[in-house]
Amino acid sequence: MTNYTQPVINPDDIVIPVMGITGSGKSTFISLCTEEKVDIGHGLMSCTGECLMYSLQRGGRTIRLIDTPGFDDSTRDDLDILTEIAYWLSQAYKRIQLAGIIYLHPVDAPRLGGVARRNLTMFKLLVGKDCLRSVVLATTMWDNVTPEEGSRRQNELATTDEFWGDMIKAGSRLEVHDNTEASALRIIDRIVSNRENMVLDIQRELVDDHKPLDATSAGQEQSRKFLAEKAKAESRLQKKQQELDDALRQRQQEDAEKIFLEQRSYAHQISEKQDKLAAMHIDLDELRRKKEAQWEHERAEIAKQRREVEAMARQVRQQLEAISQSREEDRQRTERLETALDGRSQKSSKDLTLRNADAVEHVNRIKEIQRNREELERARQDAMRKEAEALQLKSLLESMAVREERLMQAEMLKDQKRATRWSAAGTLAGVGSLAIAAVGMQCTVM
Repeated sequence: MTNYTQPVINPDDIVIPVMGITGSGKSTFISLCTEEKVDIGHGLMSCTGECLMYSLQRGGRTIRLIDTPGFDDSTRDDLDILTEIAYWLSQAYKRIQLAGIIYLHPVDAPRLGGVARRNLTMFKLLVGKDCLRSVVLATTMWDNVTPEEGSRRQNELATTDEFWGDMIKAGSRLEVHDNTEASALRIIDRIVSNRENMVLDIQRELVDDHKPLDATSAGQEQSRKFLAEKAKAESRLQKKQQELDDALRQRQQEDAEKIFLEQRSYAHQISEKQDKLAAMHIDLDELRRKKEAQWEHERAEIAKQRREVEAMARQVRQQLEAISQSREEDRQRTERLETALDGRSQKSSKDLTLRNADAVEHVNRIKEIQRNREELERARQDAMRKEAEALQLKSLLESMAVREERLMQAEMLKDQKRATRWSAAGTLAGVGSLAIAAVGMQCTVM
């Protein structure tokens, strides 16, 4: 929340509003020129919610740059933006004179779309044709396009009447802002060197002509937008009523419930647009009272927040004091313990020496026992290894004994067979001899 304060501006100060769509580089432009920090948005979120003033010294003069919200602001609707800008300009009227206006547009935008075109339309209606010669139209974001593409798009803006063409014909000047301090200051110098007192249409209509906001040129354009949106919602509501009647006739309960919810949404939109149209019928005095009530509410909120912060600060201070006291008590306690330990240390030094000797001897004994245990473990491992080797050898010997026994049995069998063959051969030889003798005897007898 920003606490709005009346700008303290001297009559000799040079006042230049900086306007354009969200993302055109208004806040960046101002931050390049001034030493003040300006919140800069990235993406679609706008950082400028109110008309904020920043200052710089140039050529011995004070220059006031006014950062304004765009009509595509992501956090506020167009009615709030129109009210904010109209009020600031009406309050500045007859107290200060605007030297000129800088209108920024990103050259990397592919075309002047609906939002950008509407923003430009509202700008033209706020300024009026007679003041266009005090406007500088500057393209930004040149580092996002090639020089050829940027020149083509800038030429399209400058030569199309519904874009910048009619403004340039009315005297507006075209500039390129390359996102450098030198470029921004060059644009400001151009306004200062050609400045002339200007009265915007919105200032003349609200202050001189005492018109309500909805009767001004910019207000009428905003009213037309609300009326078009209201008519669109009414048409959709009527269409949904027909769909609802058909669904009820066909007993399609689920479809009927869905259509009914859509009807409620359109009815809410119609009511909202009607409320905004009524809110636009407000004159300058009522607008001032409304803004003063808003500031009073904001001041009350800020005072409440300040009280809460102060209460939190007191609580934090109390906690810090308690922590500090606790630390001091701990420090004193530590000092007492250290004093007591110093007194005991001298008395127990001899005992400590003896205890240290005993401890060394005890440690040596433990080391010796450990070495013995390690040697026993190594001996046990060796014994187990030798036992395993003996078992393997025993098994091998048993296997060899079995093989030897089998070989001996085989040799015995061979000897028995050989003896049997020899016995059979001797018997046959004896039988043959007898037979021969018998034949010889027979031959003799004959």
